[in-house]
This record gives sequence, C-alpha cells and structure tokens, in this order.
Amino acid sequence: MKKIIIALTLLSLAFSFTSCFKQTQTEINNDNGTTHSESNKGNEILETPTPVSVDYTVKYYDIITDEWKEFSSTANFEEQPDPAFFISEVSRLMGISVSVNNITAENDKMTIDFSASSPPLNGTGSYEENCILESICSTLFGVFPEINNIHITQDGKEYDSGHLSLSPDTPYATRTSEKLG
Repeated sequence: MKKIIIALTLLSLAFSFTSCFKQTQTEINNDNGTTHSESNKGNEILETPTPVSVDYTVKYYDIITDEWKEFSSTANFEEQPDPAFFISEVSRLMGISVSVNNITAENDKMTIDFSASSPPLNGTGSYEENCILESICSTLFGVFPEINNIHITQDGKEYDSGHLSLSPDTPYATRTSEKLG
C-alpha cells in the first residue's frame, strides 16, 4: 500500500511541475503567404507549411488508340509539389507501373533514379521507353519551371536499358529539347 501511495505522490508532483510551464505561441503571416509559429521557448521560429495547389497537364501516349493524349487536373500538396506524384500520374494514365528509387533536384537539374526491375527499363521496347520518358519529362517541365535539365539513372548508376545508354552527367531532356507526339 505504501508503494502505491508513493507512486501516486510522485506522479502528482510530476504533473504539478509540468503544469507550471506554459508555452505561448503566436502565428506570424508573411507577405509571401508562409505562416510561422513563434514560441517563447528561446528565439525559435517554427515554419508551418503552406498548402500548394498545382494545375498540371500530362501528355502521354495511349497504346490502345495509338495516339498522344492530354490529361489536365489540379493536385494539392501540403507544402511543395512532389515529383513522384506526377510520375505516378504518368504511370497511371499509361497503364504501366514505373518504379522510382529516388528523385533529387538541385539548382536547375532534376535526377530521376529508376529501378531496373520495371518500366521504362524492363518490359518495354524502345518506342514505349521513349514515350514513357518523354511523358515524364514533359509533365515535370510543366510543373517545375525552375528545372531545365532532367537526368535519368538506373539503380544509382548509368542508365542502360539496352535501347538507351546515358551517363549520370548527361541530361536525358533539356527544357529546349522538349518533344512529344
């Protein structure tokens, strides 16, 4: 019984100490729409993500009708557009399963690292591979205006599908070389 009383006493002391600490928080709205939370705990400023809505168009090749088509929609993101979402949209519309290991963006360069076990590297001919890559690049250029070069790699190394071979330093597409249909 004494152990229970001691435990309850310790718990009540712990709760009384934590209830004495009060943290105030103030939201600051910047001119650019970003919301910050300012805390009285030091001079720490916590940034609250600003939701982003993106209108996008996917130009893709439809193998059933043997023609290029366009699909336009709007996507909402918590903070910034995710390139993986747009690649999955291309994948969905083309009826394939593209597997991406990683996507990085630095300055005006985006690198997409594809898995060798799925399209565009596996199970496609050269024309289908080109259609997949062109659809992805065209979509990403439309969403990310700051990107001018898209590089592709395969499992972190040189892209080599048997139809196309590119070193990681060589861009697959540049904004000026967009070509579809």
